[in-house]
Amino acid sequence: MLCHSISAYMLDCQDFGAKIGNWRNATFCPLPCSPGSHYDTCVLPCTASCPGLVDTLTCTMTCVEGCACDKDFYYNGTGCVPSDQCSCYYNGHTYKVGETVITDDCHRMHTCHASGIVVSKNMTCDPDQSCLVKGGVMSCQLQHCFLDANGTLNQFNGEGGTITEPGSYEIIQNCDVSQTTHWFRVVVKLETCTPGVNTILAVYVFFNDMMISVNSKHDIWINGRELTQTPFTKSDVNVVVSDNTVIIDSTSTIHVSFSSTNELAISVSDVVADVLCGACGMIRPTIIELLALNIGKWKAPDFPGCDI
Repeated sequence: MLCHSISAYMLDCQDFGAKIGNWRNATFCPLPCSPGSHYDTCVLPCTASCPGLVDTLTCTMTCVEGCACDKDFYYNGTGCVPSDQCSCYYNGHTYKVGETVITDDCHRMHTCHASGIVVSKNMTCDPDQSCLVKGGVMSCQLQHCFLDANGTLNQFNGEGGTITEPGSYEIIQNCDVSQTTHWFRVVVKLETCTPGVNTILAVYVFFNDMMISVNSKHDIWINGRELTQTPFTKSDVNVVVSDNTVIIDSTSTIHVSFSSTNELAISVSDVVADVLCGACGMIRPTIIELLALNIGKWKAPDFPGCDI
């Protein structure tokens, strides 16, 4: 109570122009300050604020008792920080220095600079990317093709449908026959193990000198030989199992993941984006593709079924 009374009396004296010295100490009415700041009897609110806060704070020319920022430290709205830790304040949001925020369906990029100024510019996603929002954050992300456990396919272009007929299907392939180093092919075998529902029984991933087979129990074979331990690496192809998800990755062409719930996800690099064919469709279509999923034409001829 005594400390509050003295503080109020001191403020009244300051309002009348009296100069008050430091009346507090470590044992009498101490006023602790956070790191980067120190106690002062006369602090002007806006003398050491971060650049981006200058137009945000309401400043007065009347000093008050409180904590002032140390030399080379600046007030960021919650405490005193070095200049390179000051934030930007834009449209009601706070951004860290160097942080970039994407808005307007991935057509605008806003970057916080050390000066406290947010610099905005136009942008577009790469041809093999889509503008998506994940975890509340908008960004350009690689386009994916998905096939879930019951045979529902979502193509690169967002179209798709459900594969109702059992069989083996060309999901994706590098259809440029002139390429030798970047060739790959993915075939999926679907069977009606449960009446009325197609189920992924196996995934076959082909490269120039390698065939990788994965069944629905996530057993893996390389060129017909069972793989008993991962990771496995050959040339630029890596096979790993993480959280019961089989991941087959060719660093230069394709990324395939087969999850514990038997959902298949495929993405490809920009190197092969123009030469794709298969049920997943094309990332950069040269013609307007049919809206209906014409899955029948992508049956794998070297995986014959009862109808062959």
